[in-house]
Amino acid sequence: MFLPPTQPSKTVGDGVFQVFECSEGALEYVQDVPGKTIEPSADGESIPDVLWEIRMKCNKETKIAYGPWADRQRELLWQYFLPTLYEESPITNEPTVGQTRILKSVHFKLLLNCSTKLDLYFMNKTKLQQLHIECPVKGSYVDAVFPFSTQPDGFDTFLSVNLLKTIMETNLSFSPLVQADSVHIKLHIHYPRLWNSLQVWFIDVSAKTPQIYFVF
Repeated sequence: MFLPPTQPSKTVGDGVFQVFECSEGALEYVQDVPGKTIEPSADGESIPDVLWEIRMKCNKETKIAYGPWADRQRELLWQYFLPTLYEESPITNEPTVGQTRILKSVHFKLLLNCSTKLDLYFMNKTKLQQLHIECPVKGSYVDAVFPFSTQPDGFDTFLSVNLLKTIMETNLSFSPLVQADSVHIKLHIHYPRLWNSLQVWFIDVSAKTPQIYFVF
């Protein structure tokens, strides 16, 4: 059961918040059929992991919106399909020689091959605020790796976002915030096996020829 939505800025019907719009695109799904585990080669060459990849290509007129309501639905879906284990996560056993190999992670790619508009909404007390981002040229992307196996020290999520010819604006009286030839954001989150232990977040932000506006 979905919770009552936070009031969105754009709807397409009663209680429906539009989060994605693309005039033309393609969805590609690639998954290897896992084979048997073999002996490591004598020269020590590593064997690639079993491939599991989802690619979404946006080729024309793309708009993306994300805010409190959308994040709430994402959390509900995540908890339904991959509920939190309120205990120590068991270590994923590596298959031995002759056993079927396992899928260790899923790789998601969002390729923006067209002009793209991105709206991020967030609440400031009771007021809805907006960060509007435009990428007028093709080539921006979102690249993420989500774990489906647990190591002795936990598991890791990786996210890389690259935005070209970025223009960021707010809904404040003076709207310009950032302009840059490119903005690259890298996020690495390490989750320990115990569900309520401290997580470690590594965030790296780099920009080419940025202009940042502050008003006091």
